[in-house]
Amino acid sequence: MAAAVLAALLSMGAGACAHQGTADGSTDGGSRGGHYRTRHPSQLDPVVRRLAPYLERHFAGSYTTLVIDSPHNRLLVYRIPDAALDAAAHSVAGRTRLLFVDSRYSYGHQHELMDRIGADLGYWRRQGIRVTSWTASNGVRCAVLVSTARGTGADQRAFDARYGTGAVAISRGGPA
Repeated sequence: MAAAVLAALLSMGAGACAHQGTADGSTDGGSRGGHYRTRHPSQLDPVVRRLAPYLERHFAGSYTTLVIDSPHNRLLVYRIPDAALDAAAHSVAGRTRLLFVDSRYSYGHQHELMDRIGADLGYWRRQGIRVTSWTASNGVRCAVLVSTARGTGADQRAFDARYGTGAVAISRGGPA
């Protein structure tokens, strides 16, 4: 599980996943798991370790990610609405409080798109766009967050043209 700061993430309206790419091919030490937490251990970690892989495996078409909401002692389950996923999540999580949040993009779609972005790095270099990092979001507004050296509107339009309008959100990021 890669670490992410929940407060910053929620204030941005986007989420992060454990699989993050950088232009040099590193993955920030994380796995491809669709979950993240704050930097501090939580009593909910064991539930996340059971629930996230289960949802990734059985509901990749509707599951997006999990977020530990420590102040409220609950898990936020981002997913494309799916009654079967909701029931399964409650079953696996036991007595843990869950809050379901609707998203537009599934875990499976996000990771296919992240793989495609990673494979397209040469293409982006040839277009004069330097991609510095990419990671999955919480799926509410976009599927993947991409940082480029410039983070311009032109970069956003180029990514929209290649991957579909709104699938990727561009921001300015440091050198890779």
